Amino acid sequence: MDVPSSTLIGAHGYCTQELVNLLLCGRAVSNVFDDEMKLDSGNGNFTLLKGIKTRCNIGLLSLFEHYNICKVGSHLKTPKFPIWVVCSESHFSVLFCPSEDLATDYSREEEFDLYYYDGLANQQEPIRLTVYPHSAAGAAQNDSADSDLIPPLELCIRTKWRKAVVSWNNTEPIL
Repeated sequence: MDVPSSTLIGAHGYCTQELVNLLLCGRAVSNVFDDEMKLDSGNGNFTLLKGIKTRCNIGLLSLFEHYNICKVGSHLKTPKFPIWVVCSESHFSVLFCPSEDLATDYSREEEFDLYYYDGLANQQEPIRLTVYPHSAAGAAQNDSADSDLIPPLELCIRTKWRKAVVSWNNTEPIL
């Protein structure tokens, strides 16, 4: 951890980023960027910030990245398996693709399906999202749309597939 006095459980019993990273990559590091970062503390001193060292089996997408609070590195954003823990608003949920090909096709052009599961939502039916990763309409929508009207899950998806358009396939979008 960057701060030796940090704990894995934070205020109000919430897990910290260190705990999330421990579960995802086996190391309780404090950051989600790749590798390490040196910050100049002045007078020749540096602070070493620890990030994710290698590509993880399971990934992470975060709404905080959409709001430029953090930058999730490729080791988490491009996991070995097409499964992502999603940090959106007040809790975690999961996105996954049943086709492992998505994990190896980094510049995928054609659409694909992601399934979404939110354990807090008492979800009764599967939610299947179709992602069109390189849509020109997505680029225009991203530049001009009011992000308050875009479901947070779509904003998380767009941190990985920037120009994506997401179809909720007759499921009511989760705002």
